[in-house]
Amino acid sequence: MGLAKLRKEAGLTLYGLEALSGVSYQQIWKIEHGIIRAENIRLITAQKLAKALGCEPEDLLPGKADFPVGHQDAPGYPKSDSTASRGPVQGPPPPNSK
Repeated sequence: MGLAKLRKEAGLTLYGLEALSGVSYQQIWKIEHGIIRAENIRLITAQKLAKALGCEPEDLLPGKADFPVGHQDAPGYPKSDSTASRGPVQGPPPPNSK
């Protein structure tokens, strides 16, 4: 669902969640704004936030609905394969034999 959505649904400000969780409001803000990706936060941080919000740590991860349509980080978004459109990768041409 994502941290910002959970926090807002709980009726908490950044400072309110800081007081309940012990996680600094600066770190919460950075997670909510993608400066720190939710999947990269320390487990203890995720546990503190989840306990304060009454959810599971995995609920802090953004879901598909949390990304704009077609966003490259959205789950299920097709990852581009740069070689697929150009054909097989070829090495440099062989040296000229004289």
